[in-house]
Amino acid sequence: MITLKSKKIIAIILGVISALCFLMFGLSFVDTNAEVVQYEKGKVEVYQIAPEKNTLTQGYVIKTANDKIVVIDGGVDSKKLDTYLPQTIRQILGKEEGEAFHVDAWFLSHPHNDHIFELAKMLNGYVAEDDASLIDGKVVIKVPNSLNNPTEYTDVCVTPDNNFTIGKFYFDFPTWNYKSGDTSACLINLKQGLEKYAAAHPEVEDFTLTNGAVDVYSELNGKYINKDTIAQGQNIYVDGVRFEILQTWSFGDGDANNNSMVIRMWVDGQSLMFLNDAGVKSGNRLLATYDADFLKADIVQLAHHGQNGVSKEVYDA
Repeated sequence: MITLKSKKIIAIILGVISALCFLMFGLSFVDTNAEVVQYEKGKVEVYQIAPEKNTLTQGYVIKTANDKIVVIDGGVDSKKLDTYLPQTIRQILGKEEGEAFHVDAWFLSHPHNDHIFELAKMLNGYVAEDDASLIDGKVVIKVPNSLNNPTEYTDVCVTPDNNFTIGKFYFDFPTWNYKSGDTSACLINLKQGLEKYAAAHPEVEDFTLTNGAVDVYSELNGKYINKDTIAQGQNIYVDGVRFEILQTWSFGDGDANNNSMVIRMWVDGQSLMFLNDAGVKSGNRLLATYDADFLKADIVQLAHHGQNGVSKEVYDA
């Protein structure tokens, strides 16, 4: 059962998503500077992560009844180069600073920095103490000079934190990215980070290259979530929580936002729809694929941070 944090609308006006806390869902804002995050064991909780005000960032952490962790995107902090999400997850789990934790499933909706940069930073920090790439004990990553031009970036050093593991990566990105292609800093960081993480975990079957894949990124991209699997009814289960994958990219929808993965989470017959950054084209494709009644959800995350996002008809449905 999902714990009830509030029966009122929770508006987190931080340049991120506004969201509803409805019926039995628990939705919490996490102060990443807090020493302790109070949580109730045995309940499912949804945490909206909003580390700062300067970017339209998105990150959600879901803690299941048995303390399994699922992350959707993870966001970015434009001012804090070191990772914030590992310690936030530890706080959610009631763990000490630096203590090991495991993420069962990590979903990435689309390859924009304000959604995937935190994971990229975490993975790039997965190095041994004697790794030759370290500079004064820190790892080099690429920080975009502007979110509008992610192909221009600066190399910076961040403190590594590798006391975590991730069970499955779920993403399906097109082979092109709006404006930037594979030269964007966010994809460069993600690809490099996946290689480092895979090198540290050679025992994981997912990292064994198959079907002509040339790197870990191309091996994982679309491996579990793609049009064929969605057409067959794609559901991913973590500790009794069902993640229903409704849509991924299409060549006809243009930019990366319109190619966002759409996910609906189910617990005890209630649902939370993650539209991520889906735009009007993506929303129209949803309506063309599914009956409007089928798309109903108890809670809907406003697309593209509540800006001009998904078509009005999807919200009305």
